[in-house]
Amino acid sequence: MNQNIQREVSDAGIAILTFDRPDSTANIFDERTLDELNDHLDFLEAEKSLQGLIIQSAKSKIFIAGADLNTFGKEMSAARVAMAIERGQKTFDRIARLPYPSVATIHGAALGGGFEVALACDYRLASGDSATKVGLPETKLGILPAWGGLTRLPKLIGLPNALEAVMSGRQYSAEQALKRGMIDSIVPRKQLTAAAVRKIQQVEGKKRAPRTHLSNRPPLSKMIKAQAEKKGTARTHGHYPAPLKALEVAYASLNLPYEQSLENEKNRFIELALTETAQNLIGIFFLQERAKKLKLPKELGPAPAAPRQTVHRGLVIGAGVMGAGIAQWLSSR
Repeated sequence: MNQNIQREVSDAGIAILTFDRPDSTANIFDERTLDELNDHLDFLEAEKSLQGLIIQSAKSKIFIAGADLNTFGKEMSAARVAMAIERGQKTFDRIARLPYPSVATIHGAALGGGFEVALACDYRLASGDSATKVGLPETKLGILPAWGGLTRLPKLIGLPNALEAVMSGRQYSAEQALKRGMIDSIVPRKQLTAAAVRKIQQVEGKKRAPRTHLSNRPPLSKMIKAQAEKKGTARTHGHYPAPLKALEVAYASLNLPYEQSLENEKNRFIELALTETAQNLIGIFFLQERAKKLKLPKELGPAPAAPRQTVHRGLVIGAGVMGAGIAQWLSSR
């Protein structure tokens, strides 16, 4: 059987997990990939001679694109959604709890769960390639990061930058991510693995110490939350709950014990995932991805370029699943 994740151990005692989903240009966290990752973690936890872990991708444009959104379809019950979230959280927690340093070497898109697994590592190195993007875009789909992203990101980069990232769902280039502290350094693609080995050797097997941010402490954190809440409400007009729900979870993570913060992520995710808003936005996402793969017959030639126009108002006729989804998408813009 083809494997989604290959494992090797260097002479220096550094384990390398390479994500390379067969017959696909993208890596995702589907059930099979999570199964394999947990099998590898059994080895990584048991092997006492290891000095470090590197997580990398063999794909040319994708590090890991995130969770398999088919997991959260219309037929999913709250119990099954909870199981999917708990599994991802526990898997990434195993990475975070390894007794030696871990490094994610990011080339290509590391989005959603793909960036959350990188956040579970001690260090993040990224290529400066234009294909490299990092971020947590879940709120654009009507949901929120729930595999530890809202718990770890505020502690890593501070509350203001974390709220900007999760509420906007923005994808950051390597340069933008470095400026915000989302990654530790930019390295040429071909040198990523060597740079990760050097980082592990430099820290001499020690885990990374937690960061402290003044913005994560009251009264400043409370002021930042209030400002972000005001801005988010003005932007969504109360019709788009995910950004404000993500704000609440990220802010709460500053004062909750780690396990309770993960539980809060899970519970708020379930509340959002089962709503019509989320289901419609996820449906639109799948339609957009399908449209990207469509190919016009060559004899038709390229479509004529239309002049750009700024759309100020939109009218949706019809209130079915598609109409409701389009209306939700328009209201979020």
